[in-house]
Amino acid sequence: MVPRDQRFAVTLADGVDASEEEAAVAWIGQGAMVPLRRVQIAVVWSRSAKVGARHSSAIKEPCSVEGKILADLHVQAMARVSETGSMFGFRTEGASLNDRNTIDAETATDSALSLSALEWRFVGPYRGGRTMAVAGHPTARRTFYAGTSSGGVWRTEKAGTVWRNITDPYFKRASVGALAIADAEPSVIYVGMGECGLRSNVTHGDGVYRSTDGGESWLQVGLTETQNIGRIRIHSRDPTLVYVAAFGHRFGPNTERGVYRSRDAGRQWERVLFTNPETGAIDLSLDPQNPRVLYAAMWQARIFPWSHATTGPGSALFRSADGGDTWTGVSGRPGFPRGVKGRIGVTVSPVR
Repeated sequence: MVPRDQRFAVTLADGVDASEEEAAVAWIGQGAMVPLRRVQIAVVWSRSAKVGARHSSAIKEPCSVEGKILADLHVQAMARVSETGSMFGFRTEGASLNDRNTIDAETATDSALSLSALEWRFVGPYRGGRTMAVAGHPTARRTFYAGTSSGGVWRTEKAGTVWRNITDPYFKRASVGALAIADAEPSVIYVGMGECGLRSNVTHGDGVYRSTDGGESWLQVGLTETQNIGRIRIHSRDPTLVYVAAFGHRFGPNTERGVYRSRDAGRQWERVLFTNPETGAIDLSLDPQNPRVLYAAMWQARIFPWSHATTGPGSALFRSADGGDTWTGVSGRPGFPRGVKGRIGVTVSPVR
């Protein structure tokens, strides 16, 4: 068995920026996460492990790791042994193993072992309140956007190590309910304002904002009186075709609620699904294989001064097979829960 105090190295690929190397070793030293895809090997013993950096431009002194190393989504766990004196190995694509008691990558193919080493860790942002909407860039793997309850939209390009607010000069309201990035053109982002949690201290929003430059600038594109938006979906091949699930007013009935569709990037909107002034749309999902197939969840809910009503006969699930032109209720079909319903979440699996 390898002694607990033995030092192992973090090998970084050639060509990595010096500042990123230092950040990587610093994060390892804090027992947090490995933010770089280019980190190749990190094998440690729990509790009293030592990690040193091979690369000359990284931190010179070995860093103490308390407990374990947590990996982000770009790093795969190679192995996990017992909890006491447990050994963790992490690697990325193309990682080369050294000869210092590391584990052969060919023997670490069990996906269950890989997933068991992944754990949740808070990465921010530390301002803005509750995070109600999150979206990841489809190709830039370390870029994410977070919509908050009282701080607008924040962006990180370093997998959560650094966040920056990108909406303060543009948004008139701070509460964000929905956020979506166009897969066909990731520089196009839509944000729906007004979180949809039924809390007495929730503020309302002012419709939909659109960015065409990755969040550097924003334009308000309507639906102001919807006040609270639960979900935004964008057609997978057409960034100008967008759907909005508008919950509407929380404290009373209003007609600006339901599912809205725009075929021209928000210049004009048409309401394609509406049931009654007491019921709003709370969730939407498009079939990844056929975006003309949509599912919409409707929710009848309201805040009163003395209580919250979170169920009602208007709560139901609908399906469209023609891009939203017509809808059919499916929550009465066999197998669906009976009785009065509340908030419904819906998503379509991409697996066939």
